[in-house]
Amino acid sequence: MKKPLISFQNFSFTYADQKEPTLNELNITLYEGEKVLIIGPSGSGKSTFARCLSGALPNRDHKDYTGSITYDGGEQEKSQQNFLPNELAISMEVSAEMVQEKDLQAGQKPTVQPFQTYLEHKKRAGMKWFLSKYPSLSQDFQRISENQFDRISAAGLYLNEKPMLIFDEPLANLDPKSGDLVMHFADELDKKTDTTVIIIEHRLEDALVCPIDRLLLFSDGRIIADGKPADILRTDVLSDIGIREPLYITAMRYAGINLDQVQYLDNVHKVTGPNLKEEMEKWLSYLPHFFYPENEEKR
Repeated sequence: MKKPLISFQNFSFTYADQKEPTLNELNITLYEGEKVLIIGPSGSGKSTFARCLSGALPNRDHKDYTGSITYDGGEQEKSQQNFLPNELAISMEVSAEMVQEKDLQAGQKPTVQPFQTYLEHKKRAGMKWFLSKYPSLSQDFQRISENQFDRISAAGLYLNEKPMLIFDEPLANLDPKSGDLVMHFADELDKKTDTTVIIIEHRLEDALVCPIDRLLLFSDGRIIADGKPADILRTDVLSDIGIREPLYITAMRYAGINLDQVQYLDNVHKVTGPNLKEEMEKWLSYLPHFFYPENEEKR
């Protein structure tokens, strides 16, 4: 049985410039070694939740929260060590210390570099250090690095010596091939290490390219669904909050397929069910077919 890693009890968080809480009465426990996908529309609170996971929030001095966050099965205090720069704690700032050495040598006015450049450098070094413990994953990481790993917002930390890696919308700035590499890397990380992997996304179908242990659905600062992806996909809860379900599931609904009888609903490559192929082909045969005449060259 997996052990609790981090728990939120009646937890609410409100930013200083807002009247209403961004996170509202959360009661959730994440367990060691889970691979969790967090889905929700923009403004639903999922990125704020990620910042609370990474330790960037809340700020006890500001009294911007109620409830509690506990670690390692109930301990209030945590021993936290980042192995990636905590991007989730830092907004895009400009650091006067980040200057181009070549400008100084040329006697030109120093060009101020965005702080993100420094984070990119440290992030790559941090991941290489972490993966030095797992040599079999180094090649997978190198493929990501070649496909713009630096553009992925991430945080990596140890909670009481237990590793957790958080990806905040990793697919947002990547092409489909690079996105697949990221999701397969997260899958290998989950299989070969004891790392807890948290993936925050809004592109559900793309995120399900590899198996997910647990799906959390956020809406208006609350968790409205928590369970295995296939169980949640059988319901209408996604469409109720404006999240597009995988297109193959929508097609099955139109075809009148009983989703309760479908297995591996969260895996398009393994999905199966009684007479599923025949029923889908029958539905497709009733769809209108359009034929377009070939363009004739004008004389």
